[in-house]
This record gives sequence, structure tokens and C-alpha cells, in this order.
Amino acid sequence: MNKIKASQQGELKENTIFDGLPDNLKDPAVFKEIEEKLFNIMYSDHKHRKINNFVNCKKCKNKINKRRQELINLGFKDYSQYLQWKKIMIIITNEKNFKLI
Repeated sequence: MNKIKASQQGELKENTIFDGLPDNLKDPAVFKEIEEKLFNIMYSDHKHRKINNFVNCKKCKNKINKRRQELINLGFKDYSQYLQWKKIMIIITNEKNFKLI
């Protein structure tokens, strides 16, 4: 199989998921930092056996709302855009545990 050089490929189109995102979110170097920040928001000192208990817990509701607000503050339009951005960043950073959904 012949390898194509970068100069032969021509101009590549930017993924539409990046439309409207700030430039700092387009940098793969900040991916782990953002993921850690969002994880720490949802980190809890208690657990729920059922999803209904999680959804009805005031403490957990506040964490969900705080995470949602943080996603907006970072520059994401909605949660689906964040998930698509995350998939792309995992591919770019070559994480081993990536699964296509």
C-alpha cells in the first residue's frame, strides 16, 4: 500500500463538531485537564443503588447542574456536542480504552 504524504493530501475539512468551539477546546493538550475537571465535579462521597435514587438526590442534582453549567462555560452548546468532541479527542490522543458506540 502506498503512503500518502501530507503535502499530497490537499486541504482537509475541519470537523463540523468544532464549529463554534473556542480555540482552547480544539487543542488536544487540554483534553485530560478538562476531563479531570468534569470528573471532579461529579465525584461524590456517597453512592446510590438505583438510578431513581441518584436522580432524586438533591446533592447529586446539584452536581449534575454544576457540570451542565461548566460545559456551557467551557464553550459547548450541549451535552451531545461534548460527547462528540470527547470521541474525537480520544482518537487524537490515542487512548487505549476507546470503544465506538
